[in-house]
Amino acid sequence: MSFKDLIEEETTPLIPRDRILIGGFSQGGSVAFHNILLDKRPLAGCIGLSTYLAGGKSPLEYDRAFKSETPTLQCHGYCDEIVPIEKAHASNCILGRFVKDVRWVEFTSMGHETCQQELLTVREFMLKQVPDNGNSWG
Repeated sequence: MSFKDLIEEETTPLIPRDRILIGGFSQGGSVAFHNILLDKRPLAGCIGLSTYLAGGKSPLEYDRAFKSETPTLQCHGYCDEIVPIEKAHASNCILGRFVKDVRWVEFTSMGHETCQQELLTVREFMLKQVPDNGNSWG
């Protein structure tokens, strides 16, 4: 089953695409970024933590006329020893060419991990993209 198929399976009248967020940490974030660049139907948001745009695809291989409507948050630690900050920032620049709303947040003393401030940033993004409808968020 592809990532796209999984999203389709989860989409229902009660859970429309504008209430679905995707994301991941490290390689999981790469998969999420790749998906929003290929699937032309927007989601509520995409979150990438300590990640980069992987897959060896050149920016020229993406549809240059297409700009994703899926709001995207990319968070990265300046001290990341697995995914260098330069690689993550270069990926963010590519995302900026193909995604209408990309937010970059850098954490100066964080490595390839999460921290409390990053999790608060993710929570804020999620609540903005999928506001509480009285069913699940608090």
